[in-house]
Amino acid sequence: MEAQGMLEDDWNRAESVQEAEEIEELACAILGGLSAALRGEEIPKLDAAGLLQHFEEGRDHPTKPHVPLCLLGRFKGERGERYHILPIAWVTDSGIHNGRWFSRLVRSLQRKHKEHGAVFSDRQGKRKHASSFEAGLFEALDRVQVQMPGIISASVNIPEDCGISRTLRRSATTRARLAKVPEADIDANNRWRTVEAAQGRAPAHRRIRDHYSQISLMLEVLLRFSQAL
Repeated sequence: MEAQGMLEDDWNRAESVQEAEEIEELACAILGGLSAALRGEEIPKLDAAGLLQHFEEGRDHPTKPHVPLCLLGRFKGERGERYHILPIAWVTDSGIHNGRWFSRLVRSLQRKHKEHGAVFSDRQGKRKHASSFEAGLFEALDRVQVQMPGIISASVNIPEDCGISRTLRRSATTRARLAKVPEADIDANNRWRTVEAAQGRAPAHRRIRDHYSQISLMLEVLLRFSQAL
């Protein structure tokens, strides 16, 4: 992803810890959202506890290094909370370095002793909205459009055509199909939405460890989507 290199340069030139953290969050929101084919409103659901609990295990996997994205969702008519764990490739075939960016983000969370709550939160600790990342996404795409006109045509109106609500998921699905990822694997990546839509008909209150153990058995299938991007 061309914007990744620009964000890397920005991060290396950051003049403060806060500036570096803002770039890390933007990069993880964009690259993680792309690799998991998340809709815009799903990105802020990333949960710190789940990410921190399983990050090293995913990083150090002997054959399938990955980043375990944990999304915290609520179900209608059900008390309590539920996790959906989406593993994404540490490095994709096209060179999206999810592992590098999330390693930086994890270090920032640990430095701030942020062990619970939303990964992306404001200074008051409230979960950020997807719109918080839209300006950064537009700026990154605008830079690609200007500096690499063969990638994004000058005729594309970025603010109108590239809203965060659908751009990442649409782009990911398109790239996966161009890479000839089977539709079954694309569906497997999105299957967690079926559980979310079931409104509590699946077993309730499972621990994060139980979720991750089950996900680990399906890593080869679940990583095919993001690996191909």
